[in-house]
Amino acid sequence: MPAVLAFDATVERLAARMAAVPRNQLVMQKLMVNQAYENMGLATTQRIATLFDGIARHTPEGVAFKQRAEEAGWKQAVRERDSGEPIRGS
Repeated sequence: MPAVLAFDATVERLAARMAAVPRNQLVMQKLMVNQAYENMGLATTQRIATLFDGIARHTPEGVAFKQRAEEAGWKQAVRERDSGEPIRGS
């Protein structure tokens, strides 16, 4: 049997097992997983990341990167940013 078909069969068996789990147990498991992420600080981390992203976009380096991406394209601007050389215009 080709590998793709074997993989598809494995996925189908797993999906059938999951479909047999009672809905109330799935809901409780989802709540438990979400609570674990919350306890690890997921919401706080996302909030801080959003704040930092907003701040970074308005620094001289962030403005220079945006301008360079508009001039040379995003891939080139990222190559330059990641090269270790100083960011132009910052």
